[in-house]
Amino acid sequence: MGISVQWENEHKTAIRQSFDGNWSWNDYNASVTKMREMIRSVTHTVDVISDIRASNLQVRGLAWQHFRSTLIDVPTNTGLIVVAGKGNFTASIFAIMAQSSANLASRTRFVPTLAEAYLAIDKIRHQRIQ
Repeated sequence: MGISVQWENEHKTAIRQSFDGNWSWNDYNASVTKMREMIRSVTHTVDVISDIRASNLQVRGLAWQHFRSTLIDVPTNTGLIVVAGKGNFTASIFAIMAQSSANLASRTRFVPTLAEAYLAIDKIRHQRIQ
């Protein structure tokens, strides 16, 4: 599969969605379904890292349609959504989509590296505790 999804830690407080080279809309839709199931399997807040640095967006079809369906059914315990790969064409599409939902726009960050994605999540977790 061109997109993998996994828990980032044993506490299940973060999920990483990794785009690896070429992927299809079927890969994308399957990864979103899996993330929803994982997030809903716990009661606490789950942050999401979408690592698109290695993405080769060469899929056919309407990106808007697929990304929009992602925004319709966001689990209530979804926390911060960090897209690692700022400047990437895929990130540009994600940014446009996130801005179409006020709720998601305030919880979405775009960063160039995975290290910065972890820092963004650490920062927001620190704010949640205070």
